[in-house]
Amino acid sequence: MKLICSTRVRLVKRAGWHETAFVLPNRTIGAIGEQVVYDGRAEAARYASSGSLQGWIDQVARPASGNSRLVMAISAAFAGPLNDLLKGEGGGLHLVGGSSLGKSTALVAAGSVWGGGSRAGFCQTWRATDNGVESVARAHSGTILVLDELGESGAREAGSIAYMLMNGVAKLRATRDAEARRRDEWRLMLLSAGEVGLGDKIAEGGRAAKAGQLVRIVDVPADAQAGFGLFENCKGEEPAQFARSIKEAALRVYGTAGPAFVEALAKDLAAAEQEGRAKIRAMTKQVLGGAESADGQLIRVAERFALIATAGEMARAALGLPWAEGEAEKAAQTCFGAWRALRGGDDPGEIMAAMQAIRATIERDGEAHFRKLIEDEPDLLLPPVRDLLGYRIKREGEVCYAFTATGWRETLAGIGDPRMIAAILHQRGVLISGKDRSQRLFLKVDGRSVATYAVRYGALFKDEEKGDAITSP
Repeated sequence: MKLICSTRVRLVKRAGWHETAFVLPNRTIGAIGEQVVYDGRAEAARYASSGSLQGWIDQVARPASGNSRLVMAISAAFAGPLNDLLKGEGGGLHLVGGSSLGKSTALVAAGSVWGGGSRAGFCQTWRATDNGVESVARAHSGTILVLDELGESGAREAGSIAYMLMNGVAKLRATRDAEARRRDEWRLMLLSAGEVGLGDKIAEGGRAAKAGQLVRIVDVPADAQAGFGLFENCKGEEPAQFARSIKEAALRVYGTAGPAFVEALAKDLAAAEQEGRAKIRAMTKQVLGGAESADGQLIRVAERFALIATAGEMARAALGLPWAEGEAEKAAQTCFGAWRALRGGDDPGEIMAAMQAIRATIERDGEAHFRKLIEDEPDLLLPPVRDLLGYRIKREGEVCYAFTATGWRETLAGIGDPRMIAAILHQRGVLISGKDRSQRLFLKVDGRSVATYAVRYGALFKDEEKGDAITSP
């Protein structure tokens, strides 16, 4: 007896959009002319539903209004399907701040857009994710991955997890025949929280975070600076009670808003895509404040906040969320401004990290590892300095630290290309020009010419909040 299968089934390895169907481990929304089924570990994500959409709107979305971090977190949960539709790059937000600010409330509220059912709702922890990062990533592709407790993860593990999640590609593996297997892919929106930032966490392991990592997952201060921790408007309640009420509601009513938003998008994907792209372009300019010459890294982060704002506004319109028109945009602008202030400037991440490393080296090793050269006696023999990094000199009455090529590379190790950093700092007047106006200054030391990168000490502190340049000891 011959069995004939009359139904064609397509197996997919990641959640999210597949043509006009949006696939989740527990259901498929829309259709493409054949049945589409998720082929992976369904338990890697906590997709589930409880209660009604209106119940979630009344008990979670409504009280979130007036609170920039809550509105941003919930909007980020809606950004996943839109970003997947637009084929954007993965990215995330990390709420950073001390305990008892309300960070976990924001995570649980955002996760309730898609599911729950555990003590932490839809959330998982950084440490637990380490064991099955690829399965977790594939299951949350196109929606949102919510991770808590960054501090409990090891420094090395946190860096590798962040890189893999945002890179969107699994590790390369071989088949039994030693041929490369097709690598799994995903497109993630990440919302995370911890008492330390991602860069600081990676630094605990003795490594410097890459600028690309810090642009893909950006630190947002959890404290809204309104005296209520993460919140600005507690609706007349004490902050602790307000946080408890939202968190309990989000653990009780969940998993309806995300699928409902996808269904709204699926009605006309072409129109949704066109609207999304137009709104993101306009919102990016608004977030940047009209800065036409902004650094590329700044623009990438602004685009992420614009994506989140756009998703929040589209969800508000599609689901009837009780937020004022433009509230998601305002929340994104507020949080972008907080990230910008925490970052300390608009320069590329590599340049700011380089400036910090140079300052730290001078403050720590300025006397011990920089040999003092007397300007009017350049050939004077002085006691040797162990582990020499460079020379302490004066030019035009200004103290300068002239790094040797080796000292320069050592100071900037793991941050970026030392020559590229030198070129930018020279252009900005941080480095003293040589006679040929190059970025290197040649000094005569013990009868020989030594090429150095001479840093103006005062220029390292011009942008500090205290104002004037600090005088070297």
